[in-house]
Amino acid sequence: MRAERGQLKVAAARGMLAALAVFGALLVSGCATNSQPKSGPASPVVRESMPGVEISWWIVDDAPAEGQPPLGETLAELSKRSVPVSWETLDAWRAGGLRVLAVPMEELDATRAKVHLVGPLQSQWLGEAARWTDVARSTPASGSFTVSLDNGPITLRDGRLGLSLRCWTTPDPAPISADPAKTDRMLAVLTVEIVPRYLPAPPDETALRLPGTDTPTPAPLPFDRLRLGAILRGDEALLIVPESPDTEWASPLPPPEREPVVPHLGPQVPAAPNLGEALLTDLGAVVGRRARVFVVIQPSVPRQFRILANSNEN
Repeated sequence: MRAERGQLKVAAARGMLAALAVFGALLVSGCATNSQPKSGPASPVVRESMPGVEISWWIVDDAPAEGQPPLGETLAELSKRSVPVSWETLDAWRAGGLRVLAVPMEELDATRAKVHLVGPLQSQWLGEAARWTDVARSTPASGSFTVSLDNGPITLRDGRLGLSLRCWTTPDPAPISADPAKTDRMLAVLTVEIVPRYLPAPPDETALRLPGTDTPTPAPLPFDRLRLGAILRGDEALLIVPESPDTEWASPLPPPEREPVVPHLGPQVPAAPNLGEALLTDLGAVVGRRARVFVVIQPSVPRQFRILANSNEN
């Protein structure tokens, strides 16, 4: 009997992890659109010779991996580092259920080893993306759905949420040479912009329409107030993590004292998910467990900024 119970527990655990992995595969499928990226991770040679970003998706289970610290401890250690993003933007993203962390490039592999990954590791080389490119998408919704942003809930209809990125190389504000005319001696940086946006569902191609009444596909609606700008110099990556705005990694606070609750009549209305939950988690699809997708942005920055690619170095 004990052996049978043990086998049932193992089977249930395997089924749970399989469900988490399927969730992550569905969530990141179809990302990196609106551009023509080179599939697969960038090789070291490519990363040294071509500017741009490589996007990775880590499907992370909240339960710690065997022999590793709790996920909160790992994230708390990372949160001690400064992030090349304005504090106003970081606060607005946090209020919407998204945290942005900076990870030194040489510590990225060690950080990945500490978290409990489920499913295969997925990466894609984007290079310089001049157009807005989706690097994460939620599952599509049919009908109206509500999501909570930093300034309150918003109700949308027939579509999904997306996290879009664009990036390009620019000269560093602090040039190597004192002579501003020698632009070939200026350090290069990678300017990255990221914005959440609503992606309306395309028109139903199977619906019967009269000639000349074709409905164009609605344009994406960016949440411009949440547009994030970062200057990356190649020594650290950005890690985007969905997390509750009230969660404190570094110093957990005791739960607040509960006031007397007036009995509620009628069915309970669930609270609207925040942006991070709706975009990068499974929203409790597996009872008692939660999977999230961490979006990793690894920059590749050339050593010098040059207006002409074939200009000679002195």
